[in-house]
Amino acid sequence: MLHTHLGPARSRSSSGTHHICCVKACSRRLKPLSSPRRQQASATATAAAGAPTADAVAALQSACAVRRAHIGLNAQGFRGLIASNDLSPGDVVVSVPLHNILQVPRQLTGAAAGAAAAAAATALDRWQQQHGTLPAPLLDLVLDPGCPWEAKLVAWLLQLKAAAAPGSLWHSYCQVLPAAEETLSFFCYSEQQAEQLQFGTWKALAHKHRELLQQVQQECAVLYTSSSGQQAVTTADRGCSSSSSGSSTTLTVTDQDVAWALSLVKSRTFGRQLQQQQQQQQVPARGSQQPVSKEAAAAAAGEGAPAAAAAAAAELEPGRDGDDSEVVLLMVPYVDMINHSPCNNCSFDVDWSKGCFEITCTVPITNGSEVTISYGSNKSNLALLSCYGFFQPGNFGDAQLLRPMFEGCLAAAGRIKGFDQELVAAAAAAAAAADLANQRQRQDELQLARQQCAVTALPVTTLQQYAAQLLLYQVRQILRLCGTTAGEDAAASKQAAMSAQDGLPMAAITAAVDGSIIAARLEQKLLLQECEAVGQNLLSCIQQRLKEV
Repeated sequence: MLHTHLGPARSRSSSGTHHICCVKACSRRLKPLSSPRRQQASATATAAAGAPTADAVAALQSACAVRRAHIGLNAQGFRGLIASNDLSPGDVVVSVPLHNILQVPRQLTGAAAGAAAAAAATALDRWQQQHGTLPAPLLDLVLDPGCPWEAKLVAWLLQLKAAAAPGSLWHSYCQVLPAAEETLSFFCYSEQQAEQLQFGTWKALAHKHRELLQQVQQECAVLYTSSSGQQAVTTADRGCSSSSSGSSTTLTVTDQDVAWALSLVKSRTFGRQLQQQQQQQQVPARGSQQPVSKEAAAAAAGEGAPAAAAAAAAELEPGRDGDDSEVVLLMVPYVDMINHSPCNNCSFDVDWSKGCFEITCTVPITNGSEVTISYGSNKSNLALLSCYGFFQPGNFGDAQLLRPMFEGCLAAAGRIKGFDQELVAAAAAAAAAADLANQRQRQDELQLARQQCAVTALPVTTLQQYAAQLLLYQVRQILRLCGTTAGEDAAASKQAAMSAQDGLPMAAITAAVDGSIIAARLEQKLLLQECEAVGQNLLSCIQQRLKEV
């Protein structure tokens, strides 16, 4: 057994502030589900990066204990995992042993911290037995219970990128990761791009991402001596079975490298419970109603964009089931090529008894079809955009972020609880009937999805006229505070798409980011307009009922 506690403990700055972790990270590859702008960005980036080499794919395949899916192109022409044969529910599609996985615990306090630290030390021992000893300073950071989990994985990933031996699993893994210009998360936004988000909640979440990035950069600076924004990485005695000679080479890690690594860590990490916690606690089923977080309650109380951004951040934190579960975070080679689908056909979990991370088939899959998972049920467009760089038109998950604001309206109307389900059903039926008559076009379907989302979020109680009026005021105020209208965004979105097609690769990526921002905020405005329309209809219904009383 290798000893992982090598060298003295790291000294930590007492001035460091720990911020809310922003994203539930279970995304694998950037899959363009939203718009031509997002598709153009991925196409340009994929062309720039090139397809993974046969040797790299073979090395990744060697990490799997079970493999019934291969890396290939999906129906949209982007990389993903494709079924190699017909699969039935319960079949293990891919299984990766834990010793081939980067595993760290979530930052915890109290009794949970001890169990998490012990599990991390055991996992690290097994990893080093398989792949070689890591440098002592990195070990100290990974085992430091006070260090954010993001910083641990970022430092580990940067070490592997700099030091892994050519042809090894981790060298191949780093080869197939998206390049810096392919990452479109909030961590890579400039301040000017963050301002383009317009909505206060969105800009506040982008600010939280920048704060977390700065914190991770500070943590990594302890490992890699910083000079003029660059951090030195020494590859002598570098571990990971990488040193083919005794020579020492010094590389540099820039702040942009840290941003790249953090984007990948936050978008490609799975969150799971420890084995003992898994046995004691029943995890809510996918799609079940989750408890309202403290942050969401604060947002409902009207505490502004920072509280709403905190609610969005809590939504994305991996492993959060309403308590301080002993959660581990895992980066899984090969498996993290899998794409997201709202109609996913597989699930994922850790089988602690087997010592493997597994993708399991949940519905029949035919040979040649894409294997997909869900990045998380009811995930809002803000969550998707901030972490993965895409959004979904007509996303039902947006109701999760709108509902606190609407519940605040209800509370302000008289603290009356209970919903008039009959009125909600009538409004939903009216909205559905209006659209089903013209469902020949995709736009009508998207409008219906937005209306259903709006109806679900709206607070409708018997004869609460003031609540409906306050709701309309808030929605209209949000739209007024935006620097552009929905119509102006639609025109700008078309222009951004043209720029992405005509520019050079790097210019195309910048234009694609701008286009993604414009398209996402346009979708939010269209949703708010539907909320306004449905709210006006509900207000009319309430006023009519008042006349009838």
